Amino acid sequence: MMNSIKKTNYSHLYTTPQEIWIKNLKNVKRFVLDNNRLPCPVNDNNEYLKYLGLWVCSQKKYYNNDIVLCKEIMTYPEIKRIYEEFIIFMSSQ
Repeated sequence: MMNSIKKTNYSHLYTTPQEIWIKNLKNVKRFVLDNNRLPCPVNDNNEYLKYLGLWVCSQKKYYNNDIVLCKEIMTYPEIKRIYEEFIIFMSSQ
């Protein structure tokens, strides 16, 4: 009983960095599809859109073609692969 309460009320506390990263990427993709542009870290009036804009800028800094040179979460092969798919998605927009 207590475990189900914890999972329901506090599930956001048990989210992995990878899950947060994937959620952010999905929100960025949705924004791009709706607005035909990336969220801007400085010009958007919405604080969450500013956050997503800063998040995108950070991912660009962390990424490198060579995984050995990647930083932070981009050192995970699966995250790097998903980000590379996002780069291809953006080039098709």
